[in-house]
Amino acid sequence: LTGTYTGVDNRLFPRRGLSASIALRGGAEGAGSDASFVQGWGNATWFQGVGQADRLILRAEGGATWTSDLVALSPSLRFFAGGDRSIRGYAWREVGPRTPPPDNFALGGRYVVTTSAEYEHYFRGGTWGMAAFVDSGDAFDNKNDFRLRTGVGVGARWRSPIGPVRFDVAYGFNGPEPGYALHFTIGADL
Repeated sequence: LTGTYTGVDNRLFPRRGLSASIALRGGAEGAGSDASFVQGWGNATWFQGVGQADRLILRAEGGATWTSDLVALSPSLRFFAGGDRSIRGYAWREVGPRTPPPDNFALGGRYVVTTSAEYEHYFRGGTWGMAAFVDSGDAFDNKNDFRLRTGVGVGARWRSPIGPVRFDVAYGFNGPEPGYALHFTIGADL
C-alpha cells in the first residue's frame, strides 16, 4: 500500500508547500516471499519561499522493517542511506550495515532515519543560484547500532525548463569513508 500527497504551488519549482509519501508492505514466507516481514516507510519535504529569490527546503525520511530474517529479504527491501536524495557527502548506499573488511559490502538495515536542511538563493531572482545544506541520518539494525552520519556542502542551481538541475559538492564527516562526494541531479524536488 502506498500513498502520496503533493500540495505545492508549483510542481517544477515549489516555493511553498508539502510533499509526502508513505508505504506499507509485507510478505509471508512460503507465499512468494523468502521471509515473513512487515515494513513501513515515509518521507516528507517542506518548501518555504523566503523573500523573492530564496527558499528553504526541509526533508525527513523514516522506515522500519519487522522480520526474523532480514538477510533473507531482497536488498531492494532493506534500508540504505547515502547519495543525492539522502545524505550527501556519501556515495549511494554507502551508509548502513556492512560486511566485515576486507569485503565491506553494503548489507542494508532494518531501519532508516534521515533529515536534511537546505537553503537556496537565486541571483537577482533569476534562473541561476546556489545552495548550502546539511544532511544527517543512518541506516541501522538496532538502536545500539545507530551512528549519526552528517554531510555538509554547497551547490550550484539552474532552474531549467524541465525542472531544477543541481550540482553539489559535499563532505561526509563520519561515514565509513569520510571525504568529499559530488552529486548531480536533474528533475523536480518532489
